Amino acid sequence: MKKYLVLFLFYSCLANATLQNPILNKKQQTLNNEQEQTLNNEQQQTLNTTSIQTNSIANIENNLNTTTTMLKESTNESSFTQNNQNQLDSNTTNSNQTQSTQTQLNNNQLINNINQQTLTNQNIQQTSQQYQLSTHILDINKGQPAPNVRIALYKTVSNQWVKISDGITDNNGRIKNFLPMNIDNSGTYKLSFFVKEYFENQGLKSIYPYVEVVFDIEGNGHYHIPITLSANGYSTYRGN
Repeated sequence: MKKYLVLFLFYSCLANATLQNPILNKKQQTLNNEQEQTLNNEQQQTLNTTSIQTNSIANIENNLNTTTTMLKESTNESSFTQNNQNQLDSNTTNSNQTQSTQTQLNNNQLINNINQQTLTNQNIQQTSQQYQLSTHILDINKGQPAPNVRIALYKTVSNQWVKISDGITDNNGRIKNFLPMNIDNSGTYKLSFFVKEYFENQGLKSIYPYVEVVFDIEGNGHYHIPITLSANGYSTYRGN
């Protein structure tokens, strides 16, 4: 009897164990699945965190590159601006130097003109001491002397005009050497200015083929008899 009871208990325990094993297996599987899901979630979260950090680093690098590029562009612009300023300063310096040089040239030219005029006046004065009569033509249309005009000098002798000298005006429109001072030149004289050819050379028509000025010389003083001239008029006076 005991033998059968022991067998019964053994088989009962074996049956219970057999019945409970699937349940335990199922619970174990569920637990394993939960652990695996948790592990997957943690791994995914870790991957997401790593991706975010990677993106952040990339953004920082991009920002750093952008900042570096902006600094380079700013440096280039500053260098370009400085170069332009240097070029402008150089151009200004060159312009000032050119202007200074031109001013110096103008001053030198003015000084030369003054010296030339002084020499001319000295020559005129020296000539006037050697000759008693001089003349000059000023073209008032141009405000300049009239060069290359033929002038003839006549003197009345026995009530007739006698030609005693002639000449061509120089670049200053002057003839300075009529009537030497070492003789008595008293008398009545006439200067004939042959102006027709002068105006024709300029393409102008004058109503005067020539201009005549009659005057008296007395004593040994110097006489300067100029005319101011245009194509349609003239005037004369005693100058010095």
